[in-house]
Amino acid sequence: MNKVKLIYNPKSGNEKSSENLDKIISIHQSHGLIIDPFRLQEDANIKDALITIKEEYKYVLIMGGDGTLNSVVNELKKNNIDIPVAVIPAGTANDFANYIGMPEDIEKACLQIINSSVKYMDLGQINDSYFTNLVSTGFFANPYKAAEDDSKAKVGRMAYMFNGITQIKNIQYYNFNIKSKEFSYDGDLYGVIVLNGKTIANVELAPDASAADGYLDVLIIKDKVLESKFQNLITLITEGKFEKLEGIEHFTTSRLYIECKEQPLSDIDGERGPKLPVEIRCIPGALRVLGVNKNF
Repeated sequence: MNKVKLIYNPKSGNEKSSENLDKIISIHQSHGLIIDPFRLQEDANIKDALITIKEEYKYVLIMGGDGTLNSVVNELKKNNIDIPVAVIPAGTANDFANYIGMPEDIEKACLQIINSSVKYMDLGQINDSYFTNLVSTGFFANPYKAAEDDSKAKVGRMAYMFNGITQIKNIQYYNFNIKSKEFSYDGDLYGVIVLNGKTIANVELAPDASAADGYLDVLIIKDKVLESKFQNLITLITEGKFEKLEGIEHFTTSRLYIECKEQPLSDIDGERGPKLPVEIRCIPGALRVLGVNKNF
């Protein structure tokens, strides 16, 4: 078990994945590990990358962003391949990698992975798909997806924030029906955010959330968010907690159901998600991860 499958996306984030390839191979070789690289491109997708995956691989190393990680995890689960994953942050936001404490420096990231033990982490499921960090729907799904590949590569996670600002003029309510054992809601909302991690585009929304507790953190955004903007600004400055803002309902659950008449967009880890209605649940300890910071 000295082989490592490296899957890298040359178009992720700052588009420097290819430049870092030799360094990754060198560091792994110096620790007795053989890198088997696979470059994602139009005629070579993640399904192709995993065709040769066998038990002798120690782990799958993903160099890319949250979307690349999501695609790999979904393909692994779809094919019942149970193998640890590790991620080198090379995307735009890198929410999951930042959450588990992965360094941006390539050498430090590789060594943290190589010298780590497997951590069992929760995995979210939305209908038949999986997510590592978040699902959102309503207004908050639109700007996150609206950041096109070119702008993301040029200005990084600011692309998400810029697109969010440009969409403010188009903000609208959606009529949601949300059901869970802990909380139910039927009425107008700006949107819903379901977190397995803590952040969206590196903005911390649920600082007390954990991806190892068997629960998802759900934020329901009501109209009072804008109506109480002055008080909310004070709350952000003094407490720094998004979930305590006026107009935000926050609860934790292991399973929920969301439907909406207007069929807004949904987002899974920064990529286009399924149409509503959706059933979302947390699968405790379903993802084996290497490289998790010891202070996690």
